Formats: sequence, structure tokens, C-alpha cells
Amino acid sequence: MIPDFSPADPYPLLAPEKRHYSAEKAHARQVDRWLGLNIDEVELSIDDQKLTKSIGDQQLWLHLEAQSFLTPYTELREIVERLQPRPGETFVDLGAGYGRLAHVLAANFHGVEFVGYEMVPERCREAERVFERRGYHQNTMFCQDLSLPDFQPRAAAFYFIYDYGTTAAIRKTLEDLRLIAQTRSITVVARGRATRNLIDREQPWLSAVVKPDHYDRYSFYRSS
Repeated sequence: MIPDFSPADPYPLLAPEKRHYSAEKAHARQVDRWLGLNIDEVELSIDDQKLTKSIGDQQLWLHLEAQSFLTPYTELREIVERLQPRPGETFVDLGAGYGRLAHVLAANFHGVEFVGYEMVPERCREAERVFERRGYHQNTMFCQDLSLPDFQPRAAAFYFIYDYGTTAAIRKTLEDLRLIAQTRSITVVARGRATRNLIDREQPWLSAVVKPDHYDRYSFYRSS
């Protein structure tokens, strides 16, 4: 059953028994249309040959049905409700796609800043277009290859990582976060098998000091 879509509550918090992935993806498609995100059109417009030449062998989820690699809004709502970010804090999305997390935060956690990094320029531009259309002032998208050696993400309280790029790219990002965690406590939301496995096996500063919270689709890891 598809969760009921209502403009009054476009990102509903679902009871566990009502969470079904296929239905949540169908609901997300309705929300995309309501927001004005032209995701299917943008995905068709991406010049993958040009992109591959500029960034090399990275997994960009091109030529897939978009709902298969984008996190549903209902799941993002569940994540932020569990974390309860406070006004003045920043939530960084590493591999942000179309910035869906920004919309959930803007509707339910006023005063929380969103920063999204996404490698595909077309996705960044579409996310920024809709941010501007909706009058968001605390949401920013950057077109960025996270694997570049001279790049480090913005310092923040929260980070969201869904498997992206390559294993080497994820490993590099986790090292970036380790350096940030030397100066402040951070929470990492890891979604996807590759990211969680890398943290559990190679990043004891995240997986072995503070006990992680594991859920069916994602895990919360906290630095000390």
C-alpha cells in the first residue's frame, strides 16, 4: 500500500508495519512531482561519456530507474526524527543526488543547515533550481568529486553517506571524517552495505568506541 500523500504532510513518519520499500519509492515519486523535481528528464539528459572522461571510473548510478538509488523521503524522515538535529547544526549529505534530505529537514527541523555534495552536475543544478523555487536559504548543493585528494567536506554535526563512487572513494571520505572528528563529535548515518562494512571493519573510531545503532536499511555511528 502506498503511503497517503498529502501536501500538509508530504514526508510522513510511518509506523514500522506500514514501511514497505516499494510503496515508499512510489510515494517518493509523488513527492518529487509535487516539489517540481524533474528527475527522470534530468537523468536522461546526463552526458555519461563526457562525465566519465572527467571523473574516471566512479559508480554514478546512471541509466537506472532513479527511485532505485535515491533514499525515499519517508526513510529520511525516520532518520532525522531519530537524530533530532537542533537549530544551528549542519547536516552534510555526501553523495546528495537531488537533495531530498534538504526538503525533509526544511519541513520538520527549522534552523538546521543542509549541505549536499554531488558529483553529477545535472543533478546539482536541478536540486539548486528547486531549492531556489521553494525559497530555501539554509540549503546548499556543491558539485564535487569527494575522492579528490585536496577535498575535505564541511565540518558538521551529522553526515549521511549512501554507497557512492567506489570503495576507494568511500574509504577516503571516511578518513576525511576521522580527521574532522578529531576536533568535534560527529554522527555518521551510513546507508548501504559497502559503507557499513567499511566502517565496521576499518574504522574503529566510529564502530568500536561508541556502540552503533543498527536498523534494517541504515546505521548510526558516533565518534567519541
